[in-house]
Amino acid sequence: LPKIAVPMLFIQGSRDAFARPDLLQSTLAGLPGTMLHVIDGADHGLKVKGRTTEEVTKEIADIVVAWIGR
Repeated sequence: LPKIAVPMLFIQGSRDAFARPDLLQSTLAGLPGTMLHVIDGADHGLKVKGRTTEEVTKEIADIVVAWIGR
């Protein structure tokens, strides 16, 4: 059977202690059709010091809408 690339979007915080960026990058390298968006300064819960939840949520929503539009 042919391999089919399933589009996948991953959103990760740059300070995520559970899914380290280097480990996620190596995993994504083997998955065609993936995109990674990193929220600068965010932890695993996508909380960012100095930014409101609304600001971070808008960033996430904007990247999801742009990804879907592709």
